[in-house]
Amino acid sequence: MPTFFDSLSLIRLHSVPGLGARTLYRLLTWAQGASAALSDLFTWDAQTWSQQTGLKPDLAHAVLATSPDDAAAILEKLDAARVQIVALGDDAYPAQFAARLGEGAPPVLYVLGEAPRLGGVGVAFSGSRRTSEAGVGAARDLAAQAATRGLNVISGHAPGTDLAAHVSAVAAGGVTVLVLPEGILKFRLHADLRAAYEATPDRFVVASEFPPGAPWSTQNAMIRNNTILGLSRALIVTEAGDTGGTLAAGQRALKLGLPCYALDMPGLPSSASGNRLLLNQGARPLRADPAGALRLPDFDSSEPDMPSEDSLKGQLRLF
Repeated sequence: MPTFFDSLSLIRLHSVPGLGARTLYRLLTWAQGASAALSDLFTWDAQTWSQQTGLKPDLAHAVLATSPDDAAAILEKLDAARVQIVALGDDAYPAQFAARLGEGAPPVLYVLGEAPRLGGVGVAFSGSRRTSEAGVGAARDLAAQAATRGLNVISGHAPGTDLAAHVSAVAAGGVTVLVLPEGILKFRLHADLRAAYEATPDRFVVASEFPPGAPWSTQNAMIRNNTILGLSRALIVTEAGDTGGTLAAGQRALKLGLPCYALDMPGLPSSASGNRLLLNQGARPLRADPAGALRLPDFDSSEPDMPSEDSLKGQLRLF
């Protein structure tokens, strides 16, 4: 549970409709700077909320209308599921978020597994749900190499590249991180991962930045991709379509200055039509060597690339 903020107040704030992640990030930052307990904020009236935090009056009213009993019921479910809440300022909050995402980082994570492992050096994997067998094979091979180097393998929870990378990482003795596009209380482990999880649950970390009961949505999936990048030292794209989430993830990585590697092999299928787009936009080609083997790039010992000033413009603004 959080060491800086109390869980009940965090859940109440996170349940407010219209109070987005960046506003919550700024609220937590403000509370830290003012040495204010979140629970004290619920004793204020809406006018004081607006004066002290800059929150619009209608949003302040919505915060005060939240139910502590509802928040307590959610907290009880999280405790029963052994889910930790990791908030901005906690020891387990990933330090790399500040450098890579700034105020675009999730202010709160709900975590199943060993939360401090989120701060480890990791590599992200992304690919179309319709990734070909060749692409899935590449994901397996490269994820195994990452695991044997001691790198976290970080991805979503979709069929194709995501599941192949997770299964392979665990089989190679590594740690795999699943980042969800829904609330953690909506999470159901995919059948392809169950045997590995039951055998070695300590090698899995599952994280969600959304309110615990939030359903899956396309918008959440895009936001989640940004968080995957924020946790990672580099992105491996197996097969990206010419539209969709994988292409967007690659383009976002390039904008953040994060190394993005895209498979560049003869005979790539139509499910990899976006790879060429990414390569033309600055992604680094990932090719087999003369013996036909793929090698994971040597990026794990380098410092994380900082986002450019231009990439952070528009993220830093007042309430």
